[in-house]
Amino acid sequence: RVEAGTGYAEALAEAQSLGFAESDPRADVSGLDSARKLRLCALLAGVRLPADFPVHGIDALREPIDPDPATTLRLVAEFDLRGSTPTARVSPVRLARSAFLAAARGEENRVEVEFDDGSVLRLAGKGAGRWPTTASVCADLWHVAREAERGRSIEAEARWAAVG
Repeated sequence: RVEAGTGYAEALAEAQSLGFAESDPRADVSGLDSARKLRLCALLAGVRLPADFPVHGIDALREPIDPDPATTLRLVAEFDLRGSTPTARVSPVRLARSAFLAAARGEENRVEVEFDDGSVLRLAGKGAGRWPTTASVCADLWHVAREAERGRSIEAEARWAAVG
């Protein structure tokens, strides 16, 4: 919305009123929430990310954002397992408008996973609001119940992902 000319404060207030941003949006706009989710995704892949990977949010962006007809600005969280040490970052990135990640609108989140053989898995879905949050919490509870049934505690891995 800011890229389309809406002021930062107005766009943030709109996102809050729609339930896409928290009433205290600091974790959302600083990139911290994205970094926490990135850590959880990495854990699911069996990888612990470095504790100090770079995290830059959209809170540092202020109007006006120079529009570019060929690109759009998106907050991107990524990790790379190529090489001897995993790398990660969260930051605003200019993407070609034709890119899959660039096409996310409103509360939608998009994910791309590139595999060793070069194939790419692309997923898209709502990432904020009442029902996506409800579905996410239910999935988390299901995961905890399944792991408890196996006699395994996920407390340590969850604590590490949230604060590590």
